[in-house]
Order: sequence, then structure tokens, then C-alpha cells
Amino acid sequence: MPILCFRNKIKVNNYEETLSFAFNCYYDNNYHLKFKDSNSSFDSGDMRIKIDDAIDKLTYEKLMEYDNKNKGVRYLALFKYFHDNIPELYSMKVESDSGDSIYYLDDLK
Repeated sequence: MPILCFRNKIKVNNYEETLSFAFNCYYDNNYHLKFKDSNSSFDSGDMRIKIDDAIDKLTYEKLMEYDNKNKGVRYLALFKYFHDNIPELYSMKVESDSGDSIYYLDDLK
């Protein structure tokens, strides 16, 4: 099963991160790419638009709102925000100078 990723940089105030958004997909009998959980078709253009739209709508205030709901775990808060805006999201990787962190859908439960 392919895991497809998109890599983006975000900047909110002085907060800047490089994120990779991953989607869990499979090929159906007709070799069409589908989301594993929803059985709907995967379209890279649509996903890029959804990701860009979610990034554009992310403000410092919204980030702090999600941060407070997730007990100050900022990366988990970011993942929750992006999952709320992109329900097909399977995982998110945060790249930083100190290392990389990966958050999966199960981390939100």
C-alpha cells in the first residue's frame, strides 16, 4: 500500500516548520488510487489545494487555540488542526534542527 507525502513549509508569526503530510492509499482492481479509510479516489491536485488552503488559514491565534486543547504539545496540536481540515490525513512529519517527529492518526485518540 502506498503512502503518499506532500512536503510544505509553514510560518506563523516567528514559528516556522517544515511538515510532510502523508496519506494512506491503495490501488483498487482497476489500478485507481484510493484512500484506505474512505474508499474515495486520491487526486494529488485536490490534496495540494486542501493542504495549501489549510496552511493559508492557519493563524497564530488558531494555533494557540489548538495548542491549549492539546496540553501544550505544539506538534500534536498542529497535527490535530491539519487533520480537522484534511480528514484524509494519515500522518504528519515535523522536521526540525533537533530531529524529526512523526504523528499518526492513532496519536489523536
